[in-house]
Amino acid sequence: MPGDTVDFSEPRFHSIARPPYNSRPTIEVAHLKEPCVFSVEFAAGKNDAERIVMRVNGIGVREVPELIRKGELLFTRVAIPSGQHEVKITIKWNPIER
Repeated sequence: MPGDTVDFSEPRFHSIARPPYNSRPTIEVAHLKEPCVFSVEFAAGKNDAERIVMRVNGIGVREVPELIRKGELLFTRVAIPSGQHEVKITIKWNPIER
């Protein structure tokens, strides 16, 4: 899937992207190591003023149900068991007309 890609393995909030225009992005979540159960929260807004826009459990491709505005940051936080894990998040920005 084309778009911005961020790889990380730390279980904390990450600022991962800023939309180039108002968007309801399509997000692909992949786990690159041994299979496991995990969840990912996505938030949008400013540092210390985020709003949760989507929660997912496990891998897959999903469209964010809320509009993320041009100027906002997209954040993510992963809840995953301890050990060696690598979660890959790929973002495809879908333009939205006002």
